[in-house]
Amino acid sequence: MEFKARGQNPEHRRAGNIIKLTENREVLIGKLKEYQSRLKPNIAPEEQISTLYKIAVTQALVEKGEVTKETLVKELETKYGFLDAAAFGNAWGVIADYTETGGANVRGGTGLRKEEE
Repeated sequence: MEFKARGQNPEHRRAGNIIKLTENREVLIGKLKEYQSRLKPNIAPEEQISTLYKIAVTQALVEKGEVTKETLVKELETKYGFLDAAAFGNAWGVIADYTETGGANVRGGTGLRKEEE
């Protein structure tokens, strides 16, 4: 069974090397929970790597306030034994776009859910 990435950011190559938390932290925590709910426990990491990368980027951002691409790439290569550059680039770009524009360039996916006022 193959899982397809939901949110795509065709502009991901423009994302910088550091993402800083600029969006409401609570909104990103909600997004992190959504990504975590997508994981299937009996499916190999390779089959859901796009989601795993989105979790890693979002979690690091929520926990630290900023995330550096090079550092996270090294951590993920160590954790999984490989790096799917296209999937990581997309995950990085999607989360960067969420923090920079609220998701204006993300195609597909569920987007960011704003808190009820």
